[in-house]
Amino acid sequence: VAGFDDVEYANMLPVPLTTVRQPCAELGAPAVRVMAERLKNPLMPARDVLPNFSLIVRESTSGARTPAAQA
Repeated sequence: VAGFDDVEYANMLPVPLTTVRQPCAELGAPAVRVMAERLKNPLMPARDVLPNFSLIVRESTSGARTPAAQA
C-alpha cells in the first residue's frame, strides 16, 4: 500500500505508509510562468515541466517474495 503527498501522519501509522512526496510549494510558480508565456505567444509549442518528486519508502511496501518468472 502506498500513498501520495507524504501527509504528516504517514510515518505515525501502525504500519508507516510508503508515499510519494511532491513539492507543492514549487508547483505553482512554474505553472503560472508557462501560462503567462503561452498567453503572450499562443503559437509557442507545449513543453513539459517536471517537478522533483521523491519516493519515501516505509514499511507498507516491500519487494516481491518470489521472482516474477516463478510466480
